[in-house]
Amino acid sequence: MTVAFKLPELIYPSFCSDISPYADEIHQNTLQWAFSYGIMTESLEKTPSGFLASRTYPKASKDTLQIAADWLAWLFLLDDEVDNANLGQEPDQLYILHSQLLSILRGNSPSPQDWAIAHLLANWRDRASCYVSKDWMERYSYMVALYLEANRWEARNRKLGIVPDVEDYIAMRSFSGSMYPCFALMEMTEGIELPFYIVQSGVGESLQQIACNIVCWSNDIFSYSKERKYQDVHNLVYVLHKHKNINLQSAFTQVKTMHDKEVNKFEQLLLELPVYKSPQIEDNFLRFIKGLEYWITGNRDWSIGNPRYEQFEASEVFV
Repeated sequence: MTVAFKLPELIYPSFCSDISPYADEIHQNTLQWAFSYGIMTESLEKTPSGFLASRTYPKASKDTLQIAADWLAWLFLLDDEVDNANLGQEPDQLYILHSQLLSILRGNSPSPQDWAIAHLLANWRDRASCYVSKDWMERYSYMVALYLEANRWEARNRKLGIVPDVEDYIAMRSFSGSMYPCFALMEMTEGIELPFYIVQSGVGESLQQIACNIVCWSNDIFSYSKERKYQDVHNLVYVLHKHKNINLQSAFTQVKTMHDKEVNKFEQLLLELPVYKSPQIEDNFLRFIKGLEYWITGNRDWSIGNPRYEQFEASEVFV
């Protein structure tokens, strides 16, 4: 059953937006990278991850932008590989795969028997390591581990037929969206280095949490039809619809309201930024915050007209 629905408009009047001049080249390079490992999927061809990276890291050099774009593509490919292997409802099997992937991200080499996605990750790790410290990569691996754990939580829900409650879903969505690793990449793409306590505590942590909510909830709006087509319950619109016993139109409206409140909170925090004694740290932190804004606007701009979502009519909502 489908019902017509107009998706709510998401507006960020005070946030900056841009796109890299390398977007077309980066996109083609990413597709070729996946193809060279024999892992090209129809879904990836419909998912212009190079353009997503070009909107969310618009000031990056060509080389670091390519690494960011390839990471986003790897995330999409991992989803596709899990779907193709029917592991979306098998948390124990996912744990085995995820353990192998984390081992590779932390420095081990894949075996010839490992999935192509593992070899692709090893290549990405080696290239990324040229631009970051070992400490950064260790923190990055931890963030990725949380993302993968959230994936297994979703798999358990599917296996047991559970629609998570609103509070649990919101808490886990911060990790299932893989936003923290994507935010961390800004230190590479911006060529900056920040003490970890600045971005992982205080205002830095709060701004990331809020930005994560904004991006993930807006994604839930754009991706609702696609996810419901495949009977996936992990979407804030659907969770509100089921647990608050409200119709879909009201659920979309409520997500939009929640989203807008987060935008207001982000803007308010920008008026309360701390002052650092080091001019370099001050400048790098402001660039990091600008990067969060690019992620917010870039995700929206990329999602509008994205074939990954528009393979279904944007005005159709699947019940």
